[in-house]
Amino acid sequence: MKHQTLTLRSFFTLLTVGLLYVCQGLPMGLAMDFLPTILRANGADLSLLRWLPLIGVPWIIKFLWASLVDNYWNATLGKRRSWIIPMQALVVSLLFLVAMVGFSGQSISLILCLFLLMSLVAATQDIATDGLIAERFAENMLPIANAVQMAGVLTGFFVGGNVTLMAVNVLGESNGILVMIAIPISGILLSLFMKTEEDSRQPVENRSKANLLQFVIRPGAKKLLVISATSATLTVGGFTLGKLFLIDNGWSMFEVGQLGILSGMVTILVGCGGIVLAIFYLGLSAVTKMSVFCALIASACWLFIALSSPVLNDLIIYTAVILGAIATGGISVCVMTFAATFAAAGRQSGTDMATVQSARDTGEMLASSSAITLVALMGYSATFGIWLCLALCVLVVMRRAKSPELGISCATE
Repeated sequence: MKHQTLTLRSFFTLLTVGLLYVCQGLPMGLAMDFLPTILRANGADLSLLRWLPLIGVPWIIKFLWASLVDNYWNATLGKRRSWIIPMQALVVSLLFLVAMVGFSGQSISLILCLFLLMSLVAATQDIATDGLIAERFAENMLPIANAVQMAGVLTGFFVGGNVTLMAVNVLGESNGILVMIAIPISGILLSLFMKTEEDSRQPVENRSKANLLQFVIRPGAKKLLVISATSATLTVGGFTLGKLFLIDNGWSMFEVGQLGILSGMVTILVGCGGIVLAIFYLGLSAVTKMSVFCALIASACWLFIALSSPVLNDLIIYTAVILGAIATGGISVCVMTFAATFAAAGRQSGTDMATVQSARDTGEMLASSSAITLVALMGYSATFGIWLCLALCVLVVMRRAKSPELGISCATE
């Protein structure tokens, strides 16, 4: 399917997909933003909070069970709804249990287990939702669908973090969590109205079996994994590392928080929405390189700021934050559009998308941990310099890895 017009049905599917990604971002926002804050406020020891990063592990290793999501489903519910609806129901149940258990120091072990299970459920749903995008949308619609994906995940993370903290402050811990249950319930309701896929009705014996090896042996797969992993590391060198630098140079939490809000808005509005328009006018490969170039300039700005310390130029700081936000959204949308186009050309879209996303998440995790280590060993200037060199390397890889070399024929080219 090379071309698709935006009909009422495809718009409803986009709306449903967007809400599903909000639902998937919600558990991560709760775990990574809300949970450490509320536990610390309730007196939890910092040594106990060191286990929180383990909650993100299912997102990194979800490719291990992605083929199960591609291979098994109920014909009545459909290939993707067979996983999406039960996973959403499990999130509702787990949120209810979290609200009942509370966040006291005595319940921290149980809370961590519940959030780890919630992360596993959300990661499994993500396999099905990514497969849904690759199967339901033509190549010309994939940039829009992936922009909706990115915006939905960021919105869910924001709601799970900041909005939940405000809800808990107003309504109390249990009621604040219970309010969040409305989001996955809405996802279930919209999913029920989605039309069942045609291939869901195939007899079991006629279904081709998905497996990880099929992804590995496809032309362009390895190069796609390298691009996904390396480009994802660039987002860490932007505002993520920049926040630590600003805090260490006397900026208040409020000032850094304001920059964070600006960064999030630019990522969603320009890095997601604006990038889609750019892809249609300039092509996917060109916009991908432009996004990486924005990350390169942002790293150069942070390097200049670090070398100029303790005299900080606000204009250059805001320039670095804005360019980094555009790069974060743009790189994510472009790389996942490459991945979705690649997956749509095969017969195991959930497995293919999950493998690429696992590579991306692994790159982000390794970059985040190594960046802090490098700062401790070498200082901010050297670390920003390394990220600048990394951006240059990614640009070289992207220049050599054109769409045909990836086994992709994208309608936006």
